[in-house]
Amino acid sequence: MGMAANEQEAAVALRFGDDAVQLNLHWEGPAELASTQAAVLEALAAVGELMSAPRLIVTLAEYRGGARWADGPSEALAWPGPAAALAPQLERYLKGRGATPAAGAEDGLALASLGPVVARRVRVALPAGVDPAALGAGIPAEDERGQPMSVKVVPAEPVAGSPSVWLQSPSTDLVSGFSLHLAGVGEARLELSIGALLLDPSRDGRADHLTLAGAPLGRWRSAARAHLDAVQARLQAGGWSPRR
Repeated sequence: MGMAANEQEAAVALRFGDDAVQLNLHWEGPAELASTQAAVLEALAAVGELMSAPRLIVTLAEYRGGARWADGPSEALAWPGPAAALAPQLERYLKGRGATPAAGAEDGLALASLGPVVARRVRVALPAGVDPAALGAGIPAEDERGQPMSVKVVPAEPVAGSPSVWLQSPSTDLVSGFSLHLAGVGEARLELSIGALLLDPSRDGRADHLTLAGAPLGRWRSAARAHLDAVQARLQAGGWSPRR
């Protein structure tokens, strides 16, 4: 009895590991550069609800006859937090490079790919009863081997009906990332990886009743899943579906 009570009261850390969730999504639409590029930018805004990085690698390409014909310039742009803050900078960059294809055009300069250098921030939805202010500047976190990680808590807007925070690490320990590619005119793909093991209880291997920052792990898992489901619904509404 005493051991069970101690187990139930035990506090645990938020655990990160490689590929807790992997999504491979595909977009098909009108055979024109403008709408394909717009779909990639909208997907970036959705993915930006999950993570951000110090820099975003933006690669352009020249398209002819609906296919990628020649590589264009590639540049690392500063990514200041949520993707919404990046959008105006990215639009200015594309306009300055001439990557603003006209409606209906199959030829011209346009996006080829987008992706973070290293995703050093991930967003975590908090379960009911966990006050973001109570987390202070940090939260218990560890890697898949149980080694402690240095993770800073940064305030964020609510997501999926729940309060949320950004978790920021000076290293690559948060192990999340994505890549967006314009595969051709009218076709794009998204590869997304999230390293929060809350989203994969089978790999995390810990019971739902154990507590993290005063709330059971099961409630943390439900909040994280609801957030991811909301982002996936946003992508689906934009025409993104599992890759065939």
